[in-house]
Amino acid sequence: MFEKKLEEAAAQSRQTLFIFALISTVIGLVLVIALIFISTGSPFKGKDETSTQMTTPVEKVENDPSEKSGSSEKKEPTATQTYEREEVITLIGRYEQTLESIVLTEGFAIWNKTLQADLIALKDDVVGKLASGTVDAAYKQVIRLIESASVAVGDFEMAFDTAMADAAASFDSDDVQGARAYIDYALSLNNTSQEALGLKEKIEALPIVLELIRQAAVARTENNLEAEKRFSEQIVALDPDRSFYRSRITEIETLLTERRFEESIVRGLDANRENDLSALQAAHSEAKSIFPDREETKNLAGMAIALKQRIAFDNFMQRGGRAMEADDWQAAQREYENASAIYPNSKDARDGLEISRSILAKKQQIAAFMASPERLSNDSVKSDALDALQNSEVLGALSGSLQREASSLSDEIERWNRQIDILIFSDELTSVSVKGVGRVGQVSSYKIRLKPGSYVLEGKREGFKTKLVPITIDPDDTVVEVEVITDERI
Repeated sequence: MFEKKLEEAAAQSRQTLFIFALISTVIGLVLVIALIFISTGSPFKGKDETSTQMTTPVEKVENDPSEKSGSSEKKEPTATQTYEREEVITLIGRYEQTLESIVLTEGFAIWNKTLQADLIALKDDVVGKLASGTVDAAYKQVIRLIESASVAVGDFEMAFDTAMADAAASFDSDDVQGARAYIDYALSLNNTSQEALGLKEKIEALPIVLELIRQAAVARTENNLEAEKRFSEQIVALDPDRSFYRSRITEIETLLTERRFEESIVRGLDANRENDLSALQAAHSEAKSIFPDREETKNLAGMAIALKQRIAFDNFMQRGGRAMEADDWQAAQREYENASAIYPNSKDARDGLEISRSILAKKQQIAAFMASPERLSNDSVKSDALDALQNSEVLGALSGSLQREASSLSDEIERWNRQIDILIFSDELTSVSVKGVGRVGQVSSYKIRLKPGSYVLEGKREGFKTKLVPITIDPDDTVVEVEVITDERI
């Protein structure tokens, strides 16, 4: 910014010098023509004479003493310069970085527009002097600029601080109008101050706070604790520094707590007489949340136990029956477990729980086989799966989902135990065998039958590397062809 101003000032100075030089040249030409006119007596001469007379003054214009004088003045040495141009530029930069940003604000103008204009003009004068080459004068002016701006900024900030202090004092004394006037003036000087903006917000809320204080006093007179507490909380929310109302809230909460506890005990006794479990539980819950260790609370708990157990047992049994009908055995087990926990000797609850657990266990057993059906081709696994299906028909009569899962397992057992044709091709020189199954021999082609699963065919021949050929037989395959020839010499 400063370099741009400096370039503009320098350009203006060069333009002024150019105009001055042009005017001097024109005046010189006019004087030469006048001398010619005087020396000849008349401008109208013969052609040759005229040519001679016109040539001589042109040479004099080129060597005009006034121009030589001007030239010598330009070359005349200047007075000794005390300060360097860079020093002035550094000081101007320091001013721009530390003071000018404040001086040029709208708030500074509101505070003292005349002083702002003076400081701007003083900086422009510094730039102009520096551009014209009068460095020492520019240095003195920039020192004056910094000193004046420093004092002005200090006074400006003091004016802001004073307005803030007056606004706070008026706020503390509940003077709404005065506080607004002071804070508005402070914000006109600095509208980005978070402190001022925060105080402005509190001042704007002051009329509401004062009205709430009036309403709280009325509520206290009428012994309306809920209303007084509500108004006090709103007061503290708007103005947290009002400690009286914070303390009053604590006092009211204690009084209201005692009142709530007494009311909950009364409601619990009434509910017990009317066999209203939900009302009794609500009363006990409220009393327990207030004073859990008081004797009245424990009495309500004892009253609720018997009624709650009977109703809860009936509800659990009903829900367990509905879960059985819906084929939801997890829910049925949960409900019958809850019922048995209340009345462990109830036969209905025990029977329902046993059926639920048996069906869930059977479903889990079948699911384990179905998770890895390829294992069913193993005779031992197949035997276990068939054992699992033995009593599933009885339980399946109670559970449609179990019946379907048992049927699926039966199908998978059959599927994974069917024999698949395997065609083996070799060169009659390789000895072929199926690892874990048996030896095939040296054949050109041979058919064997295997269950679905993964196998490894092995080919051996003297002088050649053993060859392993893995195959996977899918239950849906009809025939699998495989070639086993050892053809890589050792």
